[in-house]
Amino acid sequence: MKHAEAKLSDTRIAMPHAPQLDGIRAIAVMLVFAAHAGYAHIVPGGFGVTIFFFLSGYLITSLLRSEAGLTGDISFRNFYLRRTLRIIPPLIITYFVVMLLCWSGLIIDPIHWSRVPSQFLFYANYLTDPQGLPHLAVWSLAVEEHFYLLFPLIFAMVLRKRTGREAALLCAVVCAAALFVRVYNVCTLADFHMNYQYTHTRIDSILFGCCLAVWNNPILDRGQAYKPKPSHVAVALAVILFCLFYRNERFRESLRYTLQGGALFVLFSFALQGKGLVKKMLSSKPAQLLGLYSYSIYLIHPSAIKVFEYGFPAMPSLIRIALAFAATILYAMAMYYCVERPCANLRRALQPKVQKKRRSDRSEAPVAAGVEL
Repeated sequence: MKHAEAKLSDTRIAMPHAPQLDGIRAIAVMLVFAAHAGYAHIVPGGFGVTIFFFLSGYLITSLLRSEAGLTGDISFRNFYLRRTLRIIPPLIITYFVVMLLCWSGLIIDPIHWSRVPSQFLFYANYLTDPQGLPHLAVWSLAVEEHFYLLFPLIFAMVLRKRTGREAALLCAVVCAAALFVRVYNVCTLADFHMNYQYTHTRIDSILFGCCLAVWNNPILDRGQAYKPKPSHVAVALAVILFCLFYRNERFRESLRYTLQGGALFVLFSFALQGKGLVKKMLSSKPAQLLGLYSYSIYLIHPSAIKVFEYGFPAMPSLIRIALAFAATILYAMAMYYCVERPCANLRRALQPKVQKKRRSDRSEAPVAAGVEL
């Protein structure tokens, strides 16, 4: 007799720390840094952002899936508390640091005060240039914030009582809708390049990660998950390379993100289940540290690059880039130890009180707390 497929709410595994995810973060943030440092013509910074999107979808959905299975519920209070303490304090501090850099003349671009609220309130991705505070990489945060705002509600109300296959299919339908809108914009608009940053045209880059989290999850469905063969990995890499080298703008703002999402499904599955050299590289100490500091690196690096570009125009570019990278790492380290880690401790201190109350009449194990984006 064929057994019914398990629902997502039947998950009884806490999401453990996966060091490969930190290594993947390191790759993504280095791609973005190198592109902004003047090598965008050879380094795919936009693909680094797409990796971040996929990782967010995968990790957030995996955590929600674990929580639903282990506690029988989703705590929206806990979720939004975690997201707020994770994202907002470093972001606000970086806002003021960039303002000081502008006021001091270290960054010579003007502040457009009428646009500043869009960066604080996470709708800058729906505005064209100029930015409010110059060289502050927040459009992608706006896309992620929109996802964080809505997805837990959708997961709790629609997805958690479905099987992984059904949930993945629903996510895939939204991915197809995003592709349709991109294609429509490319075919009908004279300027379709905002496809790159609109939430409704980029949300599929996050939802492909959600698909991996609910169906064939390499960690939560261990033993049953899809294990890519070397030929599958080779095809996925070929797809990524094709997307990077084929420079047709209509293709790049329509089908590219869909192909990259499908390829990342395979590559994430391989990386999270891989052994040997891949796991060793992604779990190495430098990769782990870069992954640990990646959020603050992402926030400050464009401003750091511009400070050295404007302040030392006669200096060889490689030296300027090296100094900007060093300054970025120092800032990110300070932010991590002085802000991010204390906020993480606060999250852990506040969260168990609610969890204990919610589990008072249950015998399940506690929800995962060791993995956080």
